[in-house]
Amino acid sequence: MKEPTEAFVEQLQRVRLFSAVGQPMGEGVRQARSWFQAMRYCSAQQWEDAQLEAHNQIRDRIRGSDKEAYNAWNTVVVTLRPMITDILSEKVWAYHVTRRICPRFVNSVRWDLIGCCIEKEFADVCATGFCCMLGDIYLSGHFPCGWEGAYPEGTLIVF
Repeated sequence: MKEPTEAFVEQLQRVRLFSAVGQPMGEGVRQARSWFQAMRYCSAQQWEDAQLEAHNQIRDRIRGSDKEAYNAWNTVVVTLRPMITDILSEKVWAYHVTRRICPRFVNSVRWDLIGCCIEKEFADVCATGFCCMLGDIYLSGHFPCGWEGAYPEGTLIVF
């Protein structure tokens, strides 16, 4: 794993996820007002579509830029998935159970964090973007939970 990816994983291990939910996030995003609302956004097809499109764009940029790097994609994901899952089992699973949050929550968080790691891992081949932005939002204690409008032209929703 490359240094920026390792550094992000280490930050995830140290940070207190969701410590700033409900606090203002700033301009350029729409604010979810409650866990209930955040779960509605997180479970919406529009959010899943935006996440999938972001991942597809990463894959397509890598495939178009560097065939060798693209061929390493699956190996990188296979390495990252258990690392991120371990972090989430420590930080998010308990949160999910105690707050009775929808199952889509855990999958959404894992998908976002793996996407951020992939962008960092392949940053020498393609510029980082949406997924790294989501990773930064998680590190700040917020929860990126939805998308309004057609990706990539719409607005991110954050709790």
